[in-house]
Amino acid sequence: MIVKITNELLDRLTEQAKASPRLRMNLDLRDSDDDTSQRMLNAIEPDSVVPIHRHQKTWETIVVVPSWKQLFMGGDDLSIQDKISQCVT
Repeated sequence: MIVKITNELLDRLTEQAKASPRLRMNLDLRDSDDDTSQRMLNAIEPDSVVPIHRHQKTWETIVVVPSWKQLFMGGDDLSIQDKISQCVT
């Protein structure tokens, strides 16, 4: 399955995130239920908190579009090892 990521798709996902109690929403980009990858597009609004977590059998890639405040990097024990603060506008 190929999903074309358009401004309209991003706007729709952002509106869903704003309406969500957790202030975030994802769009699953996997090909099938058998696909165990972490391929998804996430809209994360300001003030949303994503708990530190770990995927032991898959990779997770973070791409920021278009802005963010803080990113906390966790260690193997899920403790905060580093904090990155930046805003891309």
